[in-house]
Amino acid sequence: MKKRDIRFLSIISLILGTFFLLNSKTNITGAVIDSSGISSTFSLVLGIILIIISAIIFSSTETLERKLENEPKPTKEDYPIIIDTNYLIDACRDRDSYDHLVELIKARRDKGNSIYIPSEVLKELDPTKARNERQKTLQSQLKRIIKEQTLRLEVDRPKYNESGKESKYDPSKVFSYTKNRKIRYENMARSLLEKTPKNITSLYLNELDKGVKISVRSFIEKNKSKLDGSYSLSDYEAALNKGRREYEREIDKRKLIHRYEVSKGDVEILANSFYIQNIPNRYGNHDLDKVTILSADEHLLQVEKIFDNKFKKRKGKIVVKPEYN
Repeated sequence: MKKRDIRFLSIISLILGTFFLLNSKTNITGAVIDSSGISSTFSLVLGIILIIISAIIFSSTETLERKLENEPKPTKEDYPIIIDTNYLIDACRDRDSYDHLVELIKARRDKGNSIYIPSEVLKELDPTKARNERQKTLQSQLKRIIKEQTLRLEVDRPKYNESGKESKYDPSKVFSYTKNRKIRYENMARSLLEKTPKNITSLYLNELDKGVKISVRSFIEKNKSKLDGSYSLSDYEAALNKGRREYEREIDKRKLIHRYEVSKGDVEILANSFYIQNIPNRYGNHDLDKVTILSADEHLLQVEKIFDNKFKKRKGKIVVKPEYN
């Protein structure tokens, strides 16, 4: 129950208690409560009890307020962060960026840990695909640090698998959630991501790849139901024109189209952010419902606007930015 509701209950108890107390002496019968059948003694006792209850509730509320004032308040460093693959790979391109990210991970770990690296992101961080040996070494080291010092979300699983062997995952590194909730959040995440200008561009490029001759404006007019009101038609038109120019220059056209499509990693990152907002926080009554996603991916950067527009009354906030500052 919220503090405001508790105070309201205290006031109602005080009003009713006072009413019954006065009624016991003056035999008042009100329009709100018909007390003609209540004896003076019972009315007196009931009034006193209600006033005492009101005093106890009010006192407990004041005690709670003083307790909250003395509780540590969350700082910027306490709010959850989800890191995307491109951020991790970019951090391994030079030693300074790598050291900065490792320091961030260790600092967050020492404060109770608030960095999440989705499973799909871990898969995408593949040192064997690094551009050179230096980056390969840094990515390998970073992947080991991530596994040891960051958090992940996984579906609930039994302690032992079907063969009787113990499940190989560390519960201290994983927040579990049910399969149904995972599916619900992922469906919600995908439905938002599919409305981003970048993903709509992938649909247009697929049409071009099939040999369909259609202009940008005609495609937009035909697919208005797939667009989101957070972005204007001119926003979508600009994105599609940009994609078309890239498509005409690109040799490996299927690879380009794939880059424009929503990935499993994008879906998992956004679904994780929805779930993390509902994890009980480490600061009692202080909400930690702001989740920061560190990513330069256009799908995620664009979906923030769609999310804010669709859930205007939602208290929690999801912020996507390419750099941590």
